[in-house]
Amino acid sequence: MSREFASAILLTLLWPPAAAVSLAVAVRGDAVSAIGLMLLAASTSAAYAFDRILDRPIGDGPALRRFLIIAFAITALAAFVLAWFELWRVAVCTGLALLSMSYVPLKRVVPKNVLATTAWTLSVVILPGVTAPAWNGEFAAAAAAVACIMFANTTLCDLASMKDDKRERVRSITVCYGTTAATLASAVAAFAGTVIAVDANALGLTVTATTLAAISLLLMRSPAWFSARLSADAVITLLPGPIALLIA
Repeated sequence: MSREFASAILLTLLWPPAAAVSLAVAVRGDAVSAIGLMLLAASTSAAYAFDRILDRPIGDGPALRRFLIIAFAITALAAFVLAWFELWRVAVCTGLALLSMSYVPLKRVVPKNVLATTAWTLSVVILPGVTAPAWNGEFAAAAAAVACIMFANTTLCDLASMKDDKRERVRSITVCYGTTAATLASAVAAFAGTVIAVDANALGLTVTATTLAAISLLLMRSPAWFSARLSADAVITLLPGPIALLIA
């Protein structure tokens, strides 16, 4: 397997659904359903595969593109079928699908951090539940904490792709305001997520947000010190769900 294929499988088809499921477990706890989690995983993989297909990265050859198209078709079909087990999920999936289809042109107008945060938050907090959520109390606070976490995460991840984003004229916090402002914005968002997650009584989200805040502060001093993307992605994948399960 080539390096391009391995990277595509990891960053497009494996990491995004794993991170989404981990965050979902931290937010919904015992209220998640197996079908909801499978739907979340399938729809997340489909969205990332579709984005990569439209973006056409320079290193993606014809064989990889065919692989991604097949993967997108399979995951999108799986998401479509799974959504129909509960009709209230259909409306949510329709909105997320429209956002995914318009993401590539939109991110040249609206900062992609905002778009990604919106999509991730809505999918993570709504799709996995046994029932549609009631937006009040601790649940609303947990959803807000996820939004802060994802804004911090996507901003840190953009540090590594700033040159590519500039070349493709993609708008992001990093491109528009520079690395110092981006890491500061990430730190502020992560600290806010910590405070909100404590209010939501969500320890998994609290630890995740606090860790992202620490990473942001380190990167403010040295943006190239270590891989921002890998560290930020590892945090939102390995911490929220497992911690929530350990204390359940």
